[in-house]
Amino acid sequence: MRGDHGQVRPLLDSALASVDTAEYRAFAARARHAAGIAAPAEGSHLTAYAQLSQLFDVDGTPLHHHVSYLAIADLAAAAARAERRLEVRMLVERALARVDGVSVRLLSPGKRDCVEPAQRKAGQRADRPRWRRAVQMNGLGSALFAAR
Repeated sequence: MRGDHGQVRPLLDSALASVDTAEYRAFAARARHAAGIAAPAEGSHLTAYAQLSQLFDVDGTPLHHHVSYLAIADLAAAAARAERRLEVRMLVERALARVDGVSVRLLSPGKRDCVEPAQRKAGQRADRPRWRRAVQMNGLGSALFAAR
């Protein structure tokens, strides 16, 4: 799939056809994420949103308890480009409400790094530590967090 956008859909369809996605939910979630990332390259932000929104049910239940949250920032970005901010805002709220009732700052660093951008893109206030907000407002955030 390296740069050949015409091959993405057939390869994903072939991979999805070879596996029972109801049984292998992580595989299905990764395939939806890949399809959602590939769609804007073909110029279809609405398709990207449609693919990525399948990672969560309408009530916020994730397709996979880990993989779906890794794509939540991409979902919010696709929704913003497809002019679906209101829908994704509610979906992100519902999905985060299902994270065992813990605060976003108590999530694992990997999930937190995916959730915070999703909240910002969906128009929600992110639960970020004060020092991190200060570093980002001073313009140091990109250099500091790129080294992570």
